[in-house]
Amino acid sequence: MSTIRTETVLVATVATMALAFVGCNKEEAETCGCSGEADHSQAAEQGNAVVSEPVPMAAAEAPSKVVVTVNGKQLMRADMMEELKMFTASPQFASMPPEQGEMLRQQMESRLVDRFMNQIILSAEADKQSIEVTDADIDAMIEEIRGTLPPQATLEQIMEERGMDMAKLRKDISADLRIRALLENHTAEIPDAADEAVAEFYEQNKAQFSSPETAHARHILLKFEADADDATKAAKKTEIEGYQKQLADGTADFEKLAGEHSDCPSGQRGGDLGSFGRGQMVPAFETAAFGQEINAVGPVIETQFGYHIVQVLERAEAGQRTLEEVKEEIAQQLTGKEKQTAVESYLASLRDQATITYGDGDKE
Repeated sequence: MSTIRTETVLVATVATMALAFVGCNKEEAETCGCSGEADHSQAAEQGNAVVSEPVPMAAAEAPSKVVVTVNGKQLMRADMMEELKMFTASPQFASMPPEQGEMLRQQMESRLVDRFMNQIILSAEADKQSIEVTDADIDAMIEEIRGTLPPQATLEQIMEERGMDMAKLRKDISADLRIRALLENHTAEIPDAADEAVAEFYEQNKAQFSSPETAHARHILLKFEADADDATKAAKKTEIEGYQKQLADGTADFEKLAGEHSDCPSGQRGGDLGSFGRGQMVPAFETAAFGQEINAVGPVIETQFGYHIVQVLERAEAGQRTLEEVKEEIAQQLTGKEKQTAVESYLASLRDQATITYGDGDKE
């Protein structure tokens, strides 16, 4: 029922790490003034390694410096920094506060080192077990990656921005798929979680399966700066009131207006912000999202970021999901936890047998 994800022991493929910075709705909401709080932690959580502690490294080492040697195979700092460029080249990384970006960069350095060590160790084990993947397997994974991208992005465009090529992508995917197969083979005998354990977990964690009230809305935003004068704000308001009237009269298309005039990145999707709960948007925007009639074009509202026209597409009431609705989800979670524990133990034993040397000679 539950499969082992490569990310349980690796930082994930280079492609996955690079694509982790492709835009997300919440970040777009922050830039256009809707979101109530910033959260750039998601990218840092992508593919967290689970066995070894992050490896501390000096801030300024020569590019030719060996970072770590695993069973005779070396990771050079120059190579590691080349992979790190795929993170630092992203617009989302560039938009972070300097101290937050530096912290994330250091985390990624440590994870790249950990990823290298795990790949060398697990790939060697996959060689011993003669595990292979086909071109069809790699093609399927590439299509899976394509399916995770936002509508306006293409894999080729992102790879070009990150300085990646298809040969490198396919090589990384092949290595990770072999390791995934290795780990799935190792945990294949672990049984699915029993019905009794699932029911017990549900009773002890009912709050986890309650669904909050949510709204699905789209908007058009005309921004103004915090220090904008009254004349500038008045001109913006007159402009957006004109759009609101066209929408209310049915003489304009919301998606078209958003795409042509909204100052929010969501304009590329017709202003669609997706679904969100209470507390995720600034107060005035939340009031509109949870108070307007469904599909009605609301009046112009003002936030500290500008003027908005909000249209609520749907709302869902808060509720409690039943055991029947979530039993498969719980079973996968419990079984996955058992498999992850087994993988951690397996990797720890393999690392104990490996020869790992940091820098100039400190062995693990």
